[in-house]
Amino acid sequence: MMIKQGAAGNRRVPRTTGMKIFSKFIAPSILLCVLSGCETHYATYDIMLTEAVAPRPKNDTNGKQTIYHTDSLGIKKYCFENDFVKIIWSPSAYGVGFTIDNKTDSSVTVLWDDAAYVNEVGSRYHVIHSGIRFINKRDLQSPTVIPKNETLDDLVFPVDYIYGDMDGGWYEAPLWPDASGSLGKLKSQSRAFFGKSFQVVLPLSVHDVVNEYTFTFFIRSASYK
Repeated sequence: MMIKQGAAGNRRVPRTTGMKIFSKFIAPSILLCVLSGCETHYATYDIMLTEAVAPRPKNDTNGKQTIYHTDSLGIKKYCFENDFVKIIWSPSAYGVGFTIDNKTDSSVTVLWDDAAYVNEVGSRYHVIHSGIRFINKRDLQSPTVIPKNETLDDLVFPVDYIYGDMDGGWYEAPLWPDASGSLGKLKSQSRAFFGKSFQVVLPLSVHDVVNEYTFTFFIRSASYK
C-alpha cells in the first residue's frame, strides 16, 4: 500500500506533463517569448546522491547502509537503504522528491518541522511537503506516520523559494535554472551549478528514536531540450 500526500493548493505541475509553473523572477523577455509561441528550452539535471549521514545514539543502530542507483523507465534514480528504510530520490528544480519504504515491523514517522533544504552555497531553509497550501508555508506541519511495510511518496521544497499572495497568485523560484527562451543562456546559467552540492535534512523517528538524516546530492551535469 502506498501513502500519497494530497496535492497542495497552487501546487507545481509535474515536469512529465510538459507544463511549467514560472517563477516571478523569470525574465520578461522569456515570458513574452513563451506567450508569443517562441521555443522554450529546458534543462534536466543529472544529480547523484553521494552521502547519507545520521547521528547514532548509543542505544540505537541503523545497521548497514548503502547508496546505489537504479533505472526506472530510462531514468536513473539514487537509493539509500538501511535496516529501517529504503528511500528512492528524484530531485528536480521544483522539488526534491522521494519515496520511503518502511522496512520495519512498526511505524516510521517523518518530522517535517525539523526537515530542511541546504542550497549550494550552504544556506539552510525550512521546507514544506505535498499537501501543504502555500499560504500556510510558515505554519507548523504535522508529522507523517508511515505504517509498517508501507510506502510514502512525497517531496520537499524550501519555503523561501515560494513567493506571492492569495490576491496575486503564488510562484515557485526553481532551485536551479531550468527554462529559457535562449538555449545558450540556459546552458551558461545551469553550468554555474555543475560541481555544486546541496543537502536535504530529513528527521525520521523509528522505534521512538529520532535520527536526523542528512542526504548530500551532487549536481553533475544537465541535458537540454
